[in-house]
Amino acid sequence: MMAAETKKIEKYDKLTDEQKADPKNIKSLERASSELDRFGRRYEAAGKMLEDSNKTVQDAISKAIEKGITGKLGGSINVSMNGPMQATERGFIKGYADHVKDFEKMVGGAPGTGNHTVLFNFKAGRANYMVGHDTVNLDYPGRSVIFHELGHWWEDKSPAVHNAALAFLENRTYGEKLRSLNEIKGTTGHDRHEVARPDKFLEPYTGRDYHGHATEVVSMGFQHLAEDPAGFFKNDPDHFHFTLGVIRLGHGLPSKEEISRH
Repeated sequence: MMAAETKKIEKYDKLTDEQKADPKNIKSLERASSELDRFGRRYEAAGKMLEDSNKTVQDAISKAIEKGITGKLGGSINVSMNGPMQATERGFIKGYADHVKDFEKMVGGAPGTGNHTVLFNFKAGRANYMVGHDTVNLDYPGRSVIFHELGHWWEDKSPAVHNAALAFLENRTYGEKLRSLNEIKGTTGHDRHEVARPDKFLEPYTGRDYHGHATEVVSMGFQHLAEDPAGFFKNDPDHFHFTLGVIRLGHGLPSKEEISRH
């Protein structure tokens, strides 16, 4: 109907001046313009309702992440710091500890049983996690970086999570060829050996290949939860729900799909 009113206005614009002055044509134009205004107001109102609804969903997701996905299930995740004294003086230890506690709250505690300690090794250079050593190397206590590296730790501590991440990655990137991350992203910041299958992940780095030893699936998922959980849910719900699932899996809990089958 809106298209029909638009066509009426377009038709009027093509009339001669004499035809435009005809009262019948003027009245037809006024009716069409009035209908378009009415549709415009309804469209704006619907858009506002959708915007409010999206904000409600976004707020609910953010609060769920902040309060924790599963509730308290595991032990504490403690911080050990290794690095130059000036790092301590700049409040680095407190920065690490605060973000680790936020992470602990989100995932419901350490996987498995008992408390766990993660060593944060302060050193210049690109952040990384040392598989099998409970050690994170990084040079500043950024929240998303810490969540990312603790995602590697979460995968490292749970064979079930690691196997699920490999299966998820294979499913999402099936049939894709490995490509240089520099080629994929149009950058020069990655090493030559860093290759990936980008799929349609929010960040192509999620598809990085480690020859089955590790993935970036869990780490990037936790990073997205730290940065923009609502946007993560909206733009890649598949990866979002998988990330919530591996939180449960790390505690040995069944997924919602498994529960529904019983």
